[in-house]
Formats: sequence, C-alpha cells, structure tokens
Amino acid sequence: MTKTNYFRYEASLDVISPNSPYVVFSEYEWNDEDGNNDGLLYYAETGLLSLTISNIGNIGAENVNVVLSSADTSVIITDNLEYAGTIPGNQSIVLPDAFTVDVADNITDGQMVSLQVTIDDGDSTWYSDFYIQAHAPVLEFISYNINDEEGNNNGRIDPGETADIHVNIANNGTSSASGVETVLSCID
Repeated sequence: MTKTNYFRYEASLDVISPNSPYVVFSEYEWNDEDGNNDGLLYYAETGLLSLTISNIGNIGAENVNVVLSSADTSVIITDNLEYAGTIPGNQSIVLPDAFTVDVADNITDGQMVSLQVTIDDGDSTWYSDFYIQAHAPVLEFISYNINDEEGNNNGRIDPGETADIHVNIANNGTSSASGVETVLSCID
C-alpha cells in the first residue's frame, strides 16, 4: 500500500508454522566471577556465558543442541557446545554458564563482539546473532616533567646529568588498567 507524500517502508518478516517448534536466542548473562565480577566483558578476561533459549513455536523441540561461535578474533570460545534437551512450545530455558569465552588482551574499548548461536534439533536448524560490548583501557600520553634538581635544575637533561622523568598518562577507556609499564627509548 502506498500514499502520496508518505515514506515507503519495506521489510522481510519471518512467518513460522504454528504447528512446529521454532527456537531462538533470547538473552545472555556474562559471568566473570574469576575476573572483576561485574557482569561486563573486559579485556584479558575469561568468562562464562549463560544463554536463555526460547521456543516461540507451539510444539516442543526435542534433542536440542546449541552451538556458540564467533568470527571475531578478539574472543576465543573454548567451550562452544551445550545440550539443551527438550524445550516445550512457548517456553524458555536457561543454559547456565554453558559456554566459556576467553577475551584477548588487545580488544578495542567499545568494540561490539559479534556472537552467533546455532540451534539444532535434528530436524531444523535456527540461527540467532547477538553482540556484547567490550571494555578496555585506552591509555594516552598527557605530559612529562623532568626533575634534574641534582644537576643544574633547569628542567632539561644536559650531557652528563642524571634526572628523573615523570610521565603523566590518562586512561580514557571504560576499563581500569593495571600493571602498566612504559619504555623510554632514544633514537640518537
């Protein structure tokens, strides 16, 4: 249907049979009790992922297997398969701490990690996608100060002089940073 001076909207809809199971991912919970235990995905963290799976069809799905995968190289799924058993029609089940995920130490702050859920009952296969936001530090050099009070105290390192260099670094990321190390090098 169209009408003058109105925006046309077009989309695809999934229409499912009312007399069959149709199983989809509903929600997740990130368990990082071995990390900082705040429920958020952080760099260099290993967590357990719980998934809620819903059968939105009217008929129960039996012998359901759930596989978690990701093409994102910032995460490695070390435990990716869970047997869900039977999911009655119009019901949901929770797979607690079913999947183990290792997060890279160089993941980008704010990165949306794409995860895919493949659900299979032997007769049908269903696919769902979801995203989890990653948190990491973003360190930025702010300034430095030279303390050469044992030398001539002019705020510069002069030949033959010993001085302390104090470096100020800011963390503009959404994660704290610990064990930060810096390297001072000189081309000349």
